[in-house]
Amino acid sequence: MKCSSPLLAVSRAAAVVAVAGVGGCIGQAGKPIPLDEARFPMGMAVSADGARLAVVSSNFDFAFDSGAVLLADVNAFAGELNGPDDVVKNPWTSGVPIPTFGDRPVFSADGSHLLLTSRDQNLLHELVVDGDTISCEEDDVCDQAPHALALEGNDPFDVVIVSDGTVEGGDGVIRGFVTHQTARVGNFFTVNTAADDNTRLQLESEVVDFGDDVFGVRSVAHRPAREGRDARIFAVVERRLDGVALGASLVGFEVPSENRGDDVVFATLDLQVAAGARTARDLVIVSDGDDDALVAALQLPDAIARFGFDEASGAMQLTGLSDSCLTPISLATADLGVDAVGRRRQRVLVTCQNSQSVLMLDPGTLAVTDSSRFFGRSPYDVVVDAVAGRAYVSYFLDNSIGVFALSDGDTMVLDPVGRLGEPLPTPEDGRE
Repeated sequence: MKCSSPLLAVSRAAAVVAVAGVGGCIGQAGKPIPLDEARFPMGMAVSADGARLAVVSSNFDFAFDSGAVLLADVNAFAGELNGPDDVVKNPWTSGVPIPTFGDRPVFSADGSHLLLTSRDQNLLHELVVDGDTISCEEDDVCDQAPHALALEGNDPFDVVIVSDGTVEGGDGVIRGFVTHQTARVGNFFTVNTAADDNTRLQLESEVVDFGDDVFGVRSVAHRPAREGRDARIFAVVERRLDGVALGASLVGFEVPSENRGDDVVFATLDLQVAAGARTARDLVIVSDGDDDALVAALQLPDAIARFGFDEASGAMQLTGLSDSCLTPISLATADLGVDAVGRRRQRVLVTCQNSQSVLMLDPGTLAVTDSSRFFGRSPYDVVVDAVAGRAYVSYFLDNSIGVFALSDGDTMVLDPVGRLGEPLPTPEDGRE
């Protein structure tokens, strides 16, 4: 179902007023979004084998009647990117419309399914990837069952997969967890990839309630189970009471069995008390030898923090804090194995929108080991292809994706080797 009400305002300030009156559909009716170029690209995902890149066009300026998800064949353009000025103008092999404001997709283990949310209609989506084609097996915007599911909470955002039956010998059932930026609950869900009716995509019966004072969830990370360690979910939640901001907390809990989301026991750390920050934007898990640690992009004030946690109790504690570039938005881990002398080649990548930069950090010390500045405007998301040793950065105001090499021999670097999509020209008056 496409939107039927056109946007009545052209400026961003006016658009905010107009949104409330369009009945849940945002954009210009009858004007389909291009499926051969990225528009205000936001979230991205790389398949585990490095063969496919998915990019979400957000329809941020409401110029079209929907957003979109684009798919690229990485192997088809990999040899064309060898320097910062190289451009692959149209790398997209397929695209599919989704409601406005999609973000942060995630591939299934075998790369045949893509999960993400969209905030316009508060939907959870499951898209099918078949070679170079992505679809929801519908002719219109992907907003209908069985490949879309309405969520009760507002502004769904992060999706993580906690178990994946698409691996060889699996049962084809994916279990995931979805959270909301303006709701206090999270939902476990399942995708039965063999079903073609309303049983394909279902919510579990019990929700995870983060608490009475929680306004929403800013970021979620999943740590799979391994020998002697339970699977865990970590989240950053914003706390408000009667509309008054209280701060933010880092929350962790063991992944519950199916339909037992209301049984979780939280371990909580106040971020303002621990690190002096009132909120955070993203969260990743890094390996620390025999242990794991969390790295968070903090805001108000901007900083990068590292947290350890106790496996037995789940308790978390600050173990490192460093200044950051302006407005850190997204984090990604880059793990390229070990070098010739057995040292771990691991880094954390950070995008910072308001300093137009991408940083590479040592996960242990949080020191900056390399950086890329002003390669594109408004870097947003960053994802890593560990197979090819490359990273992708969505440049929100350029309508393009930057591509970076991550290694030079045994040395980890952040070298731009080109981009996907012709970047927009910089406005002559200097304003964005």
